[in-house]
Amino acid sequence: MKRVISIALALCLCLICFVGCGEKTYDGWEFVTTGEVSYQISKDWRTREQPGNTESYITFEYYVDENHSYGMSYIKPDDLSEKNKTDHDMIEERWFKLYIKNKDGFKELPEREVAGKQAYHCRIIDGFNWTQEYYGIDTPNGYTVFWVRHSDTMDTNIVEDEFFKLLDSIKIK
Repeated sequence: MKRVISIALALCLCLICFVGCGEKTYDGWEFVTTGEVSYQISKDWRTREQPGNTESYITFEYYVDENHSYGMSYIKPDDLSEKNKTDHDMIEERWFKLYIKNKDGFKELPEREVAGKQAYHCRIIDGFNWTQEYYGIDTPNGYTVFWVRHSDTMDTNIVEDEFFKLLDSIKIK
């Protein structure tokens, strides 16, 4: 009898170990795939694909309300050989320096691990009470930038909670 109970308990313990396996999903969120990157967004957000998207440059913006939105851009360089493989410096030159670093209120922040990679991290606080935070992630065939833009009147705990869920859900193929 003790042996049967021991085996049953051992099986239960093994089953409990496998309960946490699988992809983490958030209630009310859905998976989206762009290029070689998949991530989750809330079903309540309004999605807008930016005009001018091409196979090598794709941008989506996800609107929560008039006070905040989230976005992502996937950049795939046209010439991507082993010799000319994309890296943080090249994309920083092409994207961050062109669109972000020249703005007032720019601040470079410590990198954060996203999808198992170190992500370039920066923030802009402009003079019109808006904050924008960016994470740039190197991928095998390009680069992805995720951002949040919100009014300074927003509860930053809600914004950060949603943004960290989005960042934590990122998977790179």
